[in-house]
Amino acid sequence: MRNQSTWLKEVLLYNFQYFSRRLHESDDVAWFSTSGFVALAITLNISTVLFLAIGHEWLKVEIANPGYVLIGIPWLMVFLLLFFNQRNKRYVLSKRGGAINQRVRLYFWIYYLISMVIYAFSMSFYSQVT
Repeated sequence: MRNQSTWLKEVLLYNFQYFSRRLHESDDVAWFSTSGFVALAITLNISTVLFLAIGHEWLKVEIANPGYVLIGIPWLMVFLLLFFNQRNKRYVLSKRGGAINQRVRLYFWIYYLISMVIYAFSMSFYSQVT
């Protein structure tokens, strides 16, 4: 089984290939788009945990603008970690000419869709308890 670092690199590579080949973005714009989109996929899970933890009775916290705290800040942190990671960027740029890995594509979209559904349910849970 692959380690998490390799899996993340493959996901970044797939998304970079999509943005650069299908949408015909330049390398810099494709890397920006890739970092933002993968950061959103990861942030959905972080935000789900935050929604459930803050909305639960034992840690009930009222937040004036929950979107900034529960989504915006985690997304920005993950985005910056991905965008400025030169090792991942070098890997993606060196492998960008290869074929798109269909297995990574399938797993990424299954992960993304399941994360979105769980996120939506946790957001509604948070809305009901606060």
